[in-house]
Amino acid sequence: MFEIRIPVEFQWNLKIDSSSILYSTDSNGAMKAVVVHREPLTKRFLTSRVSFCYIFVALCNAVVLLVPLFVSFGNGEEFWIKHSTYREQPQTKFLYKFIMVMDTFSSLNGKKMELFISTIDEYNVLRPESVRMSM
Repeated sequence: MFEIRIPVEFQWNLKIDSSSILYSTDSNGAMKAVVVHREPLTKRFLTSRVSFCYIFVALCNAVVLLVPLFVSFGNGEEFWIKHSTYREQPQTKFLYKFIMVMDTFSSLNGKKMELFISTIDEYNVLRPESVRMSM
């Protein structure tokens, strides 16, 4: 067992709770060893390349790699979508209402003028100076 002894003049008394003990002392007053780092034990199992275990592990690795490859590419048209078309016809309803504002030049005097045409009577009242009624 590994033990660290510290002289009495260098020891101090720590006030800590019982759930986190930093150090402990034995009956002589010397400090006991404290676990600083802990690692789990790992085991390695070795075998030759000609054994049944090595061949079994190699076959399992090959199955894990090759089966998804053959399933995805060997399944044909059902697995991968090669071409797809989606068409949709919107439902429209024409209300026969329109508003049109045009900026143009007069052919008589060359001044800029605005033409306003609408099938909605409420908008025609707002712009009486530029309203042109369609026939």
